[in-house]
Amino acid sequence: PAAPAPAAAAPAPSVAKGKAGLPNGTPAKATPAKKGAAATPASGKGGAAAATPSGPNTWAAAEDAKLKKALSKFGPETPSRWKKVAEEVGSRSEDQCKKRNKALAKE
Repeated sequence: PAAPAPAAAAPAPSVAKGKAGLPNGTPAKATPAKKGAAATPASGKGGAAAATPSGPNTWAAAEDAKLKKALSKFGPETPSRWKKVAEEVGSRSEDQCKKRNKALAKE
C-alpha cells in the first residue's frame, strides 16, 4: 500500500496591512543618514583598534590624542587636510574632527 500524501499546509493567516504596508497601519520610518556618519576605517597603525566613542559628541582620550597628533602632522596648508586628519583618527569624520578641533581650541 502506498503511503498517504502529506496534508497541504494551511495558509498563513493574513495580517491587515495599513497604507505603509506594515501591520496595523504602522507607518514605515526611514531613518535619514546623519551628515558625516560614514565610518572611516582605522588606519591600522600601532596595531590598536580605533577607539569606540560612547556618543557622537563624546571623544575618548585616545581619539583626542590621535586628533592632536594628526593636526601637528598635517598643517593648515595641507591639501585635503581634514580628510587626512579623519583617516589618522580612524573613528571620526572630517566634520567631527573640525568641530572637535574648534572645541579644544576654546578650552
